Amino acid sequence: MIPLYKDMKEGEQEALLNVTKAMYWVASEDIAVLKYPSLSRTLLPSLSPSISMPIENEKTKDANYANRSAAGELIEAITSCLDEHLTALLHNSPVLSWQCDETADIAKKKQLIIYVTCLEDGVTAVSAFMTLVNVECCDAITILNAIKSEFAKRGVDPSKITANGSDGASVFTGIKSGVYTKWKELVNPHSISQHCNCHKFALGTKNANEEVPYYKEYEGYVSSTYGIVARSAKRAGELNKLQIATGEK
Repeated sequence: MIPLYKDMKEGEQEALLNVTKAMYWVASEDIAVLKYPSLSRTLLPSLSPSISMPIENEKTKDANYANRSAAGELIEAITSCLDEHLTALLHNSPVLSWQCDETADIAKKKQLIIYVTCLEDGVTAVSAFMTLVNVECCDAITILNAIKSEFAKRGVDPSKITANGSDGASVFTGIKSGVYTKWKELVNPHSISQHCNCHKFALGTKNANEEVPYYKEYEGYVSSTYGIVARSAKRAGELNKLQIATGEK
């Protein structure tokens, strides 16, 4: 797409930039890509030059960038630019850290989601999504190798990775064979490991709740009440009227 962009006239370049910005907005707002063509048809024709203008040169003939096929190409172009920018940040940062969690797609295939934190201009901490990796299993060695591989693809020196974090699952925090332990053994013995504060707080409140009978009884009342109301549109309507009358809504 970049060579094609360079061959365009000034007006054509501006048109392509307009649709690229539109596609970036759609993606950043978590809007379905299928909505991109309708966005192009309804909201963007007023832009000058028109995004639906045909672009004619030696490489394309009557190309239209306001369709679903173009949306895929634009996403790939945007992704490569963002990826290059992130890689440059990683190379320029004196230290790095990664954060990782296990997840699964709609087909229940195991995946690792990896985020990275670096220093922009050596001062400002920046956290960004790095990648989503498909894995066969989620044992410590597989996770470790997957993380190392992603940094190696970008040519990042692993000794710069001085910290890491997770949700505190045993596969990460295990003293004998967890990811943290293996990372110190095989990558950087001076790295710092951090159990997510939000997860620690949630575990603490859950354990405390189990020690206080009143809280468990109260939770039961709330759950039962919700179940009674949620399963009946009539009851939900009556509750809504009560909330309005008491000033809760």
